[in-house]
Amino acid sequence: MNPWLYWGRIVLYAAAAAGVVVTVLPELDTNAWWVRLLDFPRMQFLISLAVLLVLLLALPGRFRVGSLVASLAALVCMTWQAVVLFPYSSLERPEMLAAAPGCPEANRLRIVAVNVQMTNENAERLFAMLREADPHLILLQETDAWWDERLQALEDRWPYSAEHITQNYFGMHILSQYPLIDSEVHFLTNSRNPSIFTSVELPAGQAIRFYGVHPRPPLPGQSSAERDGQLLAAALAIRQDAAPSVMAGDFNAVPWEDVMQQTERVAGLLAPRIGRGWVPTYRTDSVVVTWPLDHILAGPHFTLHGLETLPNFGSDHYPIAAGFCFAPEGPSVQAARQIEPGDIAAARLAVSVAQGEAAQSPEPAEGSQTPQPGRS
Repeated sequence: MNPWLYWGRIVLYAAAAAGVVVTVLPELDTNAWWVRLLDFPRMQFLISLAVLLVLLLALPGRFRVGSLVASLAALVCMTWQAVVLFPYSSLERPEMLAAAPGCPEANRLRIVAVNVQMTNENAERLFAMLREADPHLILLQETDAWWDERLQALEDRWPYSAEHITQNYFGMHILSQYPLIDSEVHFLTNSRNPSIFTSVELPAGQAIRFYGVHPRPPLPGQSSAERDGQLLAAALAIRQDAAPSVMAGDFNAVPWEDVMQQTERVAGLLAPRIGRGWVPTYRTDSVVVTWPLDHILAGPHFTLHGLETLPNFGSDHYPIAAGFCFAPEGPSVQAARQIEPGDIAAARLAVSVAQGEAAQSPEPAEGSQTPQPGRS
């Protein structure tokens, strides 16, 4: 037997076995960081499995038992990955309805959410882009004292603000053209990274609730428990408020993860990506390592004017922008996914688990600055 053919077949068999592993492991109910990270590159796995299947079918001896088993495994895994990703393709029916062209300007809400990457200092490039996009509300994450000083240059266009400044990659600012009411900084699940909850008064007089959230990612030494708990704590708060709501931020989770599905059900939020494409936002320096970590979700009182990413300005995240129309009749024509039995209890348990994990999570250096309250 040709040794190249022999070893080539062995490599392909091993790749098929690896495909089974990376497809099955994310289905496990675990907070282990390395398992949860396997949720992120499902598109990459799908493409790799398709290439693997073509190679297995092109290999001499494709009807050998080993080749048939490997081909079947690759086909099944590829199909499963495609099923998971399908809702985030243009072939699926959109979950959030498109806004009618005649939406009154007083009912419109354009939002940009951007992770600035704290050490990135390309502020002027970002500011020029924001002025051109002209959103009504901007959520900025990873803002520190350096960014806080420079963001004051935007006060002429966005005079209302709420913020919490840190030096640990989790500072947050909200800038708004519309009045912000009762802005509150929360440390969900006792973590040191802030979330900001606020009301936003539209020109039509309607007050809507906005939730800016930036939980920590699953990383070595840091499970997904804290991330999941913060997302679900925000979802429970939205459910309790029972007001027209929008939730945005770098969630460090991809839209097809179980925690995202549960967050949307508990909070009663719609996902604009469903039926419109997966809209990757991370990373800006790679076409291979890329996935959608930044989200803007809205309740059924809103219809969608558009969802897109803005150009790279030097961060490792693309800004994500969404336009909404507040439609009082929205809940009668579109509905969030039905909550499932046990969702609330599971969400509360996840919050409790996250509170226990928070003290054990490794902390980034705080720097010399004391976090400061908002200017307004």
